[in-house]
Amino acid sequence: MDIDFHQLRENAGAAAPVLISHIDPDGERDRLVEEVRELCRCFVNIAAATLLLEGRPQPFFLNLCRAAENWRRLLLHLERRNLPPPPASWGLVPLSGVVAAGQWELASQVVERMTKSWQKDTGEYAAEFAWASALAGLVLHATRGEDPTPRLQERKRPIQPR
Repeated sequence: MDIDFHQLRENAGAAAPVLISHIDPDGERDRLVEEVRELCRCFVNIAAATLLLEGRPQPFFLNLCRAAENWRRLLLHLERRNLPPPPASWGLVPLSGVVAAGQWELASQVVERMTKSWQKDTGEYAAEFAWASALAGLVLHATRGEDPTPRLQERKRPIQPR
């Protein structure tokens, strides 16, 4: 299977402004979360395609940071509306991207607002939650010197293979 990275970048670039124009911050929570997730995917696709096509790291890192900034804004907005945050693992790609970009302050701002609880009822996999929690703990350790142990031990029982 061949991937047309030019088309991928073009489609993601065209979708991003449309998504932004349709996001209703006062709308229903689940729809808002899904729209911001899709916007973050667009920025990550733009980042990856640009790096692969042009080999330039600056637009790659810029678009990874755009994804993380939009995820951070979503988490902050939900917090201000007293709405629950989405599952931690849903923010793993934006968080991983901003860590790869070396933007530690933004990474720590994303982590501060991520949920610390596994949201099994949303379909979040325990292993994905564990990865998000581990990365969050390591980000806070790197940026603030916080002990990552509580986040690394969030899951008290071992994860069973399926």
